[in-house]
Amino acid sequence: KIKDRDLKVRFLTKFINCIALHLNVTIAARPAKIVAGLEPELTNEMLQYLAFACSRGDSADAVRRVLNGEEQGSGGGQRPAANSPRDDG
Repeated sequence: KIKDRDLKVRFLTKFINCIALHLNVTIAARPAKIVAGLEPELTNEMLQYLAFACSRGDSADAVRRVLNGEEQGSGGGQRPAANSPRDDG
């Protein structure tokens, strides 16, 4: 069990970055706010991206990139993925 708040925030930071890098999107959810139970709309959006990412193939590259210290937004030009939860069409 992850009990320490800082560990939860670090885990969620990597988790969110992995989803974002896998889908090439920027996810607005903030780990500290998730742990505090705040911003449920953004947490829900992140969970929708997670569900979408699960159907998008192998995420091994995204995991490797996150473990090497890469974060969302560091690649520049990121946008919502086609058919993502943010896609209006």
